[in-house]
Amino acid sequence: MKRIILLLTFCILISGCGGATKITKGYNDILAQLPTNEFKKFEYHRSGMYSSAHIIAKDAAKDGDLLMIDSFYMQLNYGPENLTVSVEGYIREVE
Repeated sequence: MKRIILLLTFCILISGCGGATKITKGYNDILAQLPTNEFKKFEYHRSGMYSSAHIIAKDAAKDGDLLMIDSFYMQLNYGPENLTVSVEGYIREVE
């Protein structure tokens, strides 16, 4: 379940912010496999010698055709490059 949520999180950011259709080709298939469910808080932390990632999502739910995330924070550090994304009140209709 954690891997699906992590993959879902990256798909949300890529499809919502970047418009990369090749990467998000299977996005709707992944969403269809998620059960109608919810969670209060999801955290993912990884650190290595040259890179680290921190992802925190709060109050998320998939209810029928709606995917709702109250707040989402992601910080990725890859050597000289850093990326920080913060989203609040995200709602997306699943087709």
